[in-house]
Amino acid sequence: CETIFYIIFLTILTSFVVQHRSGSLFDSWRQQYDYWAGCDRLSDGTRHCSIEDVNSHAALMSWLREDLAPKAFMDRDSYEALAPAPSIFRLQKGVARWEPRWVG
Repeated sequence: CETIFYIIFLTILTSFVVQHRSGSLFDSWRQQYDYWAGCDRLSDGTRHCSIEDVNSHAALMSWLREDLAPKAFMDRDSYEALAPAPSIFRLQKGVARWEPRWVG
């Protein structure tokens, strides 16, 4: 009896999750992949990603230097602090300007 209840519960829960999920999670993943992999849409509707051209150590280093690094790191030497508080426990005052930092 308990096994039957568990199977019914699992079936209902699975169907609920499948029906209520949104496509925005997949769209977000695809958007991030397209950005970081250097994907472009071609005129015939297909897409080409520069990361797919990496097939050797030299090509990897070239892709890292020319494609990934400019996207990951901004052209600034230093960034202002996220908060003017000297401690993480004193973050009540002051808000830093929004500025994308990506990596680094």
